[in-house]
Amino acid sequence: MAIVTTPAFRRAVLTWVLPGINTYYFRLYTNNYTPVYTSTAADFTEPTGSWYRAKQVKSWGTPANLASGYAEITADVQTWVAAGTIVNESVWGYWVTTASGLLVFAERKGGLLPFPMELAGRRITLLPRLDAGVLC
Repeated sequence: MAIVTTPAFRRAVLTWVLPGINTYYFRLYTNNYTPVYTSTAADFTEPTGSWYRAKQVKSWGTPANLASGYAEITADVQTWVAAGTIVNESVWGYWVTTASGLLVFAERKGGLLPFPMELAGRRITLLPRLDAGVLC
């Protein structure tokens, strides 16, 4: 029989895991790639435009229970804004590493087409969110 975890345990997992890693870097990627279980940092290509830099998240909020029974935790919203006249890069998704460069998780965003960052003022906003339903 499988172990059944409670919402309290899922909240606790988020409280234990995130401070232990202590610093995450949220990064965008420009290659047409769908992350898989065996993905590594080498699978992702970061934007090269002057508008881009990885965003460091040092702290997370308090874990909360969701109606689904999962526990969720969020961090501050991260925003990238294209600068200059033409940037000419397209973003397919984001990936997250520890300070040492270890890939933690990744997600391809949108559908079949990337998000173009070809004009000044275009922005990508990401709400870092992790739920313990996928961890437990």
